[in-house]
Amino acid sequence: MQPPAQDARPAAPPPRGPGAVLAAAARSVRGPLLGSLVLLAGHQAGEALVPVVVGVVVDRAVDEGAAGALLGCLALLAADFLFLSLCYRFGSRLSTRAREHSAHRLRVRLAGRLLAHDDAAGRDRLPGDLLTVTGSDTQVVGQFTSWLGMTTGNLVAVGLGAALLLRMSVLLGLLVLLGTPAVLLLMNRAGRPLERRGAAEQAAAARAAATAVDYVSGLRVLKGLRAERTALRHYEGVNRESLRATVTAARTEAVLDGAGTLLAGVLVAAVALVAGRLALGGDLGLGDLIACVGLCQFLLAPIQGLLELGPALARARASARRVAVLLDAPAPPPGTVRLPEDVPVRGELTVRGLAHEALRGVDLRLAPGEHLGLVVPEPVAAAELLACLAGDLAPAHGTICLDGVP
Repeated sequence: MQPPAQDARPAAPPPRGPGAVLAAAARSVRGPLLGSLVLLAGHQAGEALVPVVVGVVVDRAVDEGAAGALLGCLALLAADFLFLSLCYRFGSRLSTRAREHSAHRLRVRLAGRLLAHDDAAGRDRLPGDLLTVTGSDTQVVGQFTSWLGMTTGNLVAVGLGAALLLRMSVLLGLLVLLGTPAVLLLMNRAGRPLERRGAAEQAAAARAAATAVDYVSGLRVLKGLRAERTALRHYEGVNRESLRATVTAARTEAVLDGAGTLLAGVLVAAVALVAGRLALGGDLGLGDLIACVGLCQFLLAPIQGLLELGPALARARASARRVAVLLDAPAPPPGTVRLPEDVPVRGELTVRGLAHEALRGVDLRLAPGEHLGLVVPEPVAAAELLACLAGDLAPAHGTICLDGVP
């Protein structure tokens, strides 16, 4: 008898949690993701320079009355707008590509795990639940990769804005540099309940989808039992539970978004107020004041974007945790024999002395492509034979070999 064939290729280590799933999704599209990081950072840098250039125009061109300086500043402003527009156009395209490709590759990886020979990932899971994980959860994880590019651009915008404000006034720069991390930390702590509620929302949606698939597959049985009304009431109850979970998660996210907008507005208003007091005291010129006010208005959007990262991360971690459960499904027992994938299966089946409860010493040999009908007096014996051939039941005695491999 031939020794059991083993797959010599090393298996990739499974992810250990939602963080590993998110990191793997980002690594799978590192090229487009890095391109979007650079281009979106360039877009935000160009946006931050707009109010500075306008302030220079006021200081050197308008006040001094130099026509050449005015034209030069206007040309620089036009070049800056062209630069930031192109960066945003191509950066957004790469970000969308990274999002869709990472979600697609994660879906393919999940499909491969679900279609594996051991059937460990899909066992005891309804099709609707699996559909929710491979559909909406992978899309949420892919969406998070696009958030990485936007977050990098927002960080560059806040850092560059703080540096420009530091050049005008140390107090203004420190207010942005110290106030932004404090607000982010506060929003991160406030966003933890959203992760739990996001997981509950996805679980409730999965139950609703699983119930629908289960009822559709068993529609004839339900009609035969005249249980349509009972099934409908149960399905309505599951959908109401899913609706409540979705509304709760959406309400929490809306509260967090509102709080983030309020905190960002308070921080920017504080910077503008300090800049106004410095201008009244003569510590800031007219051009610097205009640049400062423009930077305050500009910083509102990137600070809000940074604050939205917390809810996005909470939802992504909730979805990644559900994905990790499928990817981390336990492997088959050590004694399980698998045919090597690179060896073609001819299909010769040999059964020798198979015995298990209703089965008594079954001997069979089927050539590749042969069709054989068995007359089995006991239906239980037929069920046991099929279970043994499928590998779902270990026979008490005898061997079953496919192409000579047990």
